[in-house]
Amino acid sequence: MDFKVMPTMSFGKYLLLVVLCLATFLLSYRLLQIRSHSMHFVDEEDHMVFASYMNQGYRLYTNLSSNHQPLVYVLSQYTQKLHPPENLLMLIKGQRQAVFLYSLVWLLVFITFFQLKG
Repeated sequence: MDFKVMPTMSFGKYLLLVVLCLATFLLSYRLLQIRSHSMHFVDEEDHMVFASYMNQGYRLYTNLSSNHQPLVYVLSQYTQKLHPPENLLMLIKGQRQAVFLYSLVWLLVFITFFQLKG
């Protein structure tokens, strides 16, 4: 059985795949900016509030009860710590941009390792 972690793809096809994904992300980012101040996703409020409490010294799952995985809280916590928002609208916008960029990083990792196979 021949198992390859990184399947081979010509550089031209790989570059085209990366460019198409980046173009999709740029279009999505533009749409995000247009709608960045709407609050239609209630879990997001939970992530931002818990992250704020975590920055004040509270511990997730010890002092704060949640049924979600910790990664979104930690990402939100460090986003607030590294780039403190000036107001609530900037907090919402910054959180959404951080999640968006995190998604882009993982997309590029998956393209690099799995390409179009599987």
